[in-house]
Amino acid sequence: MEEINSTRIAAHFVTCAECGMIWRTINATRCPRCARCYGLTFQLDPLRASALMDAMRDFGNEEEYKDESELMRFALAMEDNCPWYSEEDPWYSQTCWMHLREYLRDNPPTSHIERAMEIFKAQFQEKVVLVDERGNMPNQAPFLVEE
Repeated sequence: MEEINSTRIAAHFVTCAECGMIWRTINATRCPRCARCYGLTFQLDPLRASALMDAMRDFGNEEEYKDESELMRFALAMEDNCPWYSEEDPWYSQTCWMHLREYLRDNPPTSHIERAMEIFKAQFQEKVVLVDERGNMPNQAPFLVEE
């Protein structure tokens, strides 16, 4: 089990369906509080996964946002394709990073996907340190699991 606000991006946030506890882990583990079930991970649904890949296509196409810096191209591609994404939310940064990591397992690496993963990781590491012991960001509603 990892600290809830660990900057290690590969340690999933998981939530117990029985008692609601949130913890971080790299392996499938039973809930540390009730031990009744394995944690559910936060994942992109198929529509969001498709939108993320559309954003990656646009990010890699330098003509799409010509005359913009790399970080601005990334931000614009995410804004145009993924209105649900917030760089302030470490769960989305982590989930997008993990989705791209899975994508690269089956596809040849490209420089723009690898760069996007670096950006997601930096966003995650900057914000995850603010997560409290219940898995919430300050002044934010409780973390919700999406399947």
